[in-house]
Amino acid sequence: MEYITNSNRDRNTQILQQAQELNSLLLANNIRAIFLKGTGNLLAGLYKDIAERMVGDIDFIFSKEDYPKAVIVLTKNGYSFVEKIPYDLPFRHYPRLKKKDRIAGIEIHMRLY
Repeated sequence: MEYITNSNRDRNTQILQQAQELNSLLLANNIRAIFLKGTGNLLAGLYKDIAERMVGDIDFIFSKEDYPKAVIVLTKNGYSFVEKIPYDLPFRHYPRLKKKDRIAGIEIHMRLY
């Protein structure tokens, strides 16, 4: 359990760094992101130890106006599709994107459910 906890802490540390990098990139392009779910909870400091929460990806949402701009900015900055899109758009979020040498995939949500 100690190994798993330490591994999760290391992963979450990298995810938090990636989220901060994403936020800086988006803010530099006048786009405000709201981080959701696991990453949002980690950024909000809800846990005594970030290893308490297992996070698999980075989820965020934007205003309707910023949504298409965010997709463009992220794809121009090295984020690309993880796999072939197995469904028709629109879906609850844009297809998962990932950047080489970054730990987490990202999911850009269109709306809250």
